[in-house]
Amino acid sequence: FAQQWIKSYIQPYFPATNLVWILVGNEVLSKANRFIIGTLVPGMQTLHAALVGASLDRQIQISTPQSLGILSASTPPSAEKFHGGYDVHILKPMLGFLISRNSPFMINPYPFFGCSEETLDYALFRPNSGVLDPNTKLRYTNMLDAQLDAVFSTMKLPSDSSSSETVDDLEALLAMEERWTETNSASSG
Repeated sequence: FAQQWIKSYIQPYFPATNLVWILVGNEVLSKANRFIIGTLVPGMQTLHAALVGASLDRQIQISTPQSLGILSASTPPSAEKFHGGYDVHILKPMLGFLISRNSPFMINPYPFFGCSEETLDYALFRPNSGVLDPNTKLRYTNMLDAQLDAVFSTMKLPSDSSSSETVDDLEALLAMEERWTETNSASSG
């Protein structure tokens, strides 16, 4: 099926259309049922294999955007962890797949969703006193930077203090590109 999909929906438009990524789902881990979640990484692998078969794997990468709902909390960013259950069984293999193909880990950060009246300036990039991460001593002056650092910190740390499970290739992870794929922003309409 994946080979036919690539043949029907990608090859006719490539290279005339600048296709860089194929994104598998959107926020699957926070919106889907267990069956769909369990097929996410195998689906990404199958699509990648179809790209290899079509000799497009060097031009087009596979990824999947996730929401910040995959995190247990986001304060402080340096102590963030993935929600249990997704960490070792889904996210570790996903990150391994992305690293091995030099594909970005994609996240949909929504600073607006996490704001309150007290943190509105922080969420809107307006002058504020910032938030200090006591572990790194970094002061964040906006919520987006703190959220993105929380995601990056999560990818580096084991999810469970009793477990040594983390991404095996830390150097590759540190070089891995993190991309934000959509955000919401304040507007007048």
